[in-house]
Amino acid sequence: MSIESPNWRAASWILAIAMAITACAGSCGEHASAGANADAPVHLPPQVPAATSPRLEVWPAPGAGKGPAIVLLYGAAGPALFTEATSDHRRYPQSFAAAGYMVVMPYYAEAGGDPLVVATRAIDLVRADPRVDPSRIAVVGYSRGANLALRLSAADRRVAAVVEFYGWLDDGVSVAHMPPTLILHGAKDRDVRVEQAYALERSLKASHVDYEIHVYPEQEHGFGKAALNDSASRAIAFLDARLRADASR
Repeated sequence: MSIESPNWRAASWILAIAMAITACAGSCGEHASAGANADAPVHLPPQVPAATSPRLEVWPAPGAGKGPAIVLLYGAAGPALFTEATSDHRRYPQSFAAAGYMVVMPYYAEAGGDPLVVATRAIDLVRADPRVDPSRIAVVGYSRGANLALRLSAADRRVAAVVEFYGWLDDGVSVAHMPPTLILHGAKDRDVRVEQAYALERSLKASHVDYEIHVYPEQEHGFGKAALNDSASRAIAFLDARLRADASR
C-alpha cells in the first residue's frame, strides 16, 4: 500500500465555518439510530457546505447515555479500507464500537480544503452529538491519517487521547500539549520507517507526555491478521485506561 511521503504538509490553518451545531446534533442522531449496528456503518450527510463539513460514516456504540467517541482518520488507501466487506481492516471500527466507543469517520479527503480544518470540523460535529461525552473524544489515525491525527491532537485541546498506526510527526510540530498517545508500528515498514515511531517517542518523552509504544517485529505497512487483532485490543485498552474510569470495574 503506497502512502504519501512524510514531507506531506497541510496548507493554511484557517478555520472559518458556519456553525450549525444544533441542527446537526438533531439530524445526526436521527440518522445514526435508524436500524444501525456496530457492523454496519451509517452514512450521514453534511450539514453545512462540504468545504468545511465532511460526509461522516458512523459505527454507533451499543447502549444508551453519553459515552466516549473515536474520530477515525484513514490513510492514502482511502475510507474503503474500513467499509468494504472484503477488508480485514473493518475489524478496527467494529471492535472499537463493540467496546463502547461511537466511531465517526469523516471523509476528509473528498471534502476539499485543508484536511486539518476538515478534521477539526469533525471534532465539532462529534462533540455536538447527544450520544457523546465531549470530554472523552479520541482520534485514531492510520498512515497519512495518523500524521493528520497527530497534528490535530497537538493543536486541539479537545482531543483527549490519540492512537497512531504507522504514521509520522512533521518536523516543527510541538508536542508540548499532546494528549496521551499510543504509537503502533511495524519494524519492517518500508513506507514509513520505524525510525519515525522512535522519533515521535523521543519527542513525547522529552515533553513528559503520557505515551505507550509497541513495535511489531515482523510487520510492514498495514498489519496482518494477528497483529491487526492485537493492535485493536491494545488501542482499546489504552483508551479505556484514559477515557473510561469504570472500564475495569
